[in-house]
Amino acid sequence: MEAQKEFVKKDFQNRAEFWNEIYHLPNLFGTIHQLRRVKVLQLVGKLHLGPGADILIAGCGAGGEAVALALSGYEVKAIDAAPAMVLMTLRQAAEAGIQNHVAATIGDIDDVAFRNNAFDLVLAVGVNPHLPFGEKDLCWVAPGLKPGGHLIISTGDRLSA
Repeated sequence: MEAQKEFVKKDFQNRAEFWNEIYHLPNLFGTIHQLRRVKVLQLVGKLHLGPGADILIAGCGAGGEAVALALSGYEVKAIDAAPAMVLMTLRQAAEAGIQNHVAATIGDIDDVAFRNNAFDLVLAVGVNPHLPFGEKDLCWVAPGLKPGGHLIISTGDRLSA
């Protein structure tokens, strides 16, 4: 399991710029990811979370969702195993002028220290295919949610990424 986690971390670290650019590519793969982001943000909007709601993004990638949610008035905590992804998230937040509303750190979602009923919403978008333990172990999320909190998971299959 550790070997797979390290492989995934290195892969995302080495291809970080690709994952930043994917949301601007006019090809099918880019369009799928762009539409997924739109749908996820629409779902969040339908939750009617209050201003300043606390959101955890597990596997934040290049930071697009984190920035969009912070611009919508939420407080965002973002984690990713790849340092390059965390740096992109922080850079995008600074460029958007919302760096005080986005905290991004390096971390693994399966041993994440966010287990204190702190979040109104947890997002794990496109993360599941890269986890060595599979979706049955996404139970790590429950202790991080406030009572009545929400979870949004979006995934493809192992061949989609």
